[in-house]
Amino acid sequence: MPLKRSFRCAYTPPPPAQRNPDQQRILVRAYARGLRFVNIDRRLMEEANPGDLEAAIMAVAHFAEWNNAYSHLGRSEEPMELLQLVI
Repeated sequence: MPLKRSFRCAYTPPPPAQRNPDQQRILVRAYARGLRFVNIDRRLMEEANPGDLEAAIMAVAHFAEWNNAYSHLGRSEEPMELLQLVI
């Protein structure tokens, strides 16, 4: 799980109880801030927009799998040669 160490140490699973939507939103934001990679937390909030912590965890796991699979393709970003660009 791509979490910062401070979040992993601070998070303890709560007892099963009902949370109101504001509590869920605050918990998801805290989880997103605790993520190690900025691109994953940005995608989490923009694309997935999870309603609770469990959905956020599942979305991050999906994004992490996608990033891992994409990295195995062996592609690397190369800067574009602007001098060769013909308009």
